[in-house]
Amino acid sequence: MEAARDFPTPFITKHNQGGKGLSVRRFENVADLADWVASADFEEPQDGITLVQEYLQPAEPRITRVEIVDGELVYAITADTARGGYQLCPADACEVDLTTGELITPPGATIAPVEGQKLFALREDFAHPIVDQYRAFTRAQGIEVAGIEFIETVDGRVVTYDVNTNTNYNADVEAASTVSGPRQIARLLGRVLRENYPDVARA
Repeated sequence: MEAARDFPTPFITKHNQGGKGLSVRRFENVADLADWVASADFEEPQDGITLVQEYLQPAEPRITRVEIVDGELVYAITADTARGGYQLCPADACEVDLTTGELITPPGATIAPVEGQKLFALREDFAHPIVDQYRAFTRAQGIEVAGIEFIETVDGRVVTYDVNTNTNYNADVEAASTVSGPRQIARLLGRVLRENYPDVARA
């Protein structure tokens, strides 16, 4: 609550450790946050840390996720935030309720999902200077596989908001791309095997 009082509104809260957009909520003011924290709906995060973050208004209802393997760009994908809300996990299993098999309407979505309308697509002819920064960052940090997400905001900023130090690939994107994420990972693992276990690699 103390951190939120100095934040511009609206803002969002999220668990420090989470995934798939679970626990992400948007608040229009601090009073609404106080009501939620005091309610039975408040979920204590796994590590006890709830983050308060700036709400970023996208110029278009999408985010971009840049897939990197071994310091190199694989491809970039777009995620439809109107239908996907805060749930931007590209894995096919994330789109459906694993119990009922029905399409999920994620938190923050403004349009209900429709069968056949995909949340994720290959971002064709993607070339952006931020990619060089991502490549340098992952190499410097020793991150061999990553999915890094950014928003192009309505006020002209490019804001990186999530670094996934593993990734999920989407079957439709893989089918549309000339480069395969899983294949690049297999090549990375082959190189690691040859460099660290040459006797096994030769066998």
